[in-house]
Amino acid sequence: MGIEPFLIASSINLVVAQRLIRTLCSDCKEPIQESPEMLAAYGFTDIQEDTVFYTANRDSNCMTCGGTGFDGRRAICEALPFTTDIRKHIVTAGETVNEQEIQASAVEDGMVTLQGAARAAVVRGETSVEEMLRVVFTGME
Repeated sequence: MGIEPFLIASSINLVVAQRLIRTLCSDCKEPIQESPEMLAAYGFTDIQEDTVFYTANRDSNCMTCGGTGFDGRRAICEALPFTTDIRKHIVTAGETVNEQEIQASAVEDGMVTLQGAARAAVVRGETSVEEMLRVVFTGME
């Protein structure tokens, strides 16, 4: 955009990304068994053994969701606060900003990514693994 990096670093305090993810119908969602390999491949590394995963029941005659298996949507968010470290990355980047370096620094400081927020919704039983993949996994973290 032709903006000097120091102007960006000094002007922005927070960047937020969000997506809407469909929520499973609480009346007809079905528990499923996911393979540990698949869960590990999508970043589910710190889950309890008794965690139950759910999927949408699209074959039901549920009055709540009309047989879709989903009942509404909710936002998942990623908030990138412009810390001193992030500002340094931008100012010293020159022509090309290394987005992976900035994200790694932010995650190290505690930022939850969109993928992490979606995984948390899956673990809470709010949405399915399939919906998480549809919404946020255009690539791996």
